[in-house]
Amino acid sequence: MTKLQRVIATSSGPLISAFFTFIFYFFLHHPINKYYLITGMFWLNFIQFVMTAIPIIYPKWWGPYGGYSSDGYKILKVSTKKGDVA
Repeated sequence: MTKLQRVIATSSGPLISAFFTFIFYFFLHHPINKYYLITGMFWLNFIQFVMTAIPIIYPKWWGPYGGYSSDGYKILKVSTKKGDVA
């Protein structure tokens, strides 16, 4: 894959979380949110977006994610890698 294709493929996960965060934001004060289900979905997607967009290597105490890198870290590595032509 080219550098651009890798960046697009890796950034699609955080972008989907950001998209759903944006959608749920508009329903926070809607009557459909009577039981706060939309509020929970908003915060879940917001936290998911933040934790995948920040370029970090997850610590070992994060269980199955321990030692793996976030999508933001992968995007940063691909975009700074030399030698590839986009």
